[in-house]
Amino acid sequence: DKGDKGDKNDKGDKGDKSESNKEKIEDEKSGSASATKDKKETRWISAFVEARPSEDYPPHWYFEDVQFLVSLINFEDLKKSIVKHDKHTFSPVESSDGKAIDRGWHDFVHCDEATLRNNGFVDPKDDTVCFRASVYLAGGAMKVSPKTKSRYTSLSKIELSGHYEKVPNFLSSLVQLWYHIGHFRGAVYSSAALLSQDRPGGAAAGG
Repeated sequence: DKGDKGDKNDKGDKGDKSESNKEKIEDEKSGSASATKDKKETRWISAFVEARPSEDYPPHWYFEDVQFLVSLINFEDLKKSIVKHDKHTFSPVESSDGKAIDRGWHDFVHCDEATLRNNGFVDPKDDTVCFRASVYLAGGAMKVSPKTKSRYTSLSKIELSGHYEKVPNFLSSLVQLWYHIGHFRGAVYSSAALLSQDRPGGAAAGG
């Protein structure tokens, strides 16, 4: 009889353990399901930097290794602003090596109005959020894919030589920025053509 009672107790214990395991598994499933549901229901504010070419840009232009950062401004404490940065090659045509016209984050920050407001990210004057972006052309001036022949293929960095080697770096950077302005480029090309004509044999070569 003691043996029978012992067997019954063992079976009862095993039954209890199996039921507890089932409950544990069900709890884990419900927990993972609710987490997945919460993730799907979470809304985000996205932020992207997009290259906006001028009308005189060539078809196959690109800016290589552009460093940029985007900030969500905190109106109560600027130091608490959310800042994200990245490096990207901007191009009008997407390619397998990662080139694209824009770059950024689909999930920059949770779109929770109460949280954003309580943490100082909403401007109390007009109930808006403020994003700021900055860009640094680490890869130099605009380049053109070698697949096309264009005068723009020479729009790499201007090399200074001779008496101009000691020109301050900020002037060289300024020239690089101006080089993206169509009128400035036209003036450079026109002056280059005039200089080639003034050189000995320039007219003959041109003819």
